[in-house]
Amino acid sequence: MIKRKVATIVFYDEDNFMIQDRKKISKWGEEYGFFGGAIERGEYPEQTIKRELSEELDLDLNSNNLELFISDIKFIKEIDGEVERNVFIYKMPNLNNINVREGEIKIISRKELPSIKMVSGDLEILKRINDYLNKIKWNSAFYLAKKTIDIISLIYLRKRVIEYILNN
Repeated sequence: MIKRKVATIVFYDEDNFMIQDRKKISKWGEEYGFFGGAIERGEYPEQTIKRELSEELDLDLNSNNLELFISDIKFIKEIDGEVERNVFIYKMPNLNNINVREGEIKIISRKELPSIKMVSGDLEILKRINDYLNKIKWNSAFYLAKKTIDIISLIYLRKRVIEYILNN
């Protein structure tokens, strides 16, 4: 039975994650967690994350850049029940634009992952996000080359269409 529905977020840059230091507000003995919280009745996960970030960090995100990384249901031993998890990822905002209202900000190196204490499931998600970002990083040269070829192809196609229209 699902006990909770949550929307959370992990901020990232090339080498780091920004997560919540929960030592002073811990509910289940975790030291770190994700920003976000419970989905209220009638809310979509995207609405929840925007509301929670406004409440916790006084931060207004551009929804167009909000990426849903995972949406699943997982048994979490600390609460002895299933949690519907909606985890978003977002490029790390400028820390000067943040006014922390709940917990504290913790910037961790992506190399520090094995050593942090989180609720079961959260560390697993963080490792999956790390793997995903590593794949993007290693594939970025290929991706950039492909996009460049796509743009050149579109320019060429456009030129050919204009020539066809002008000649017919």
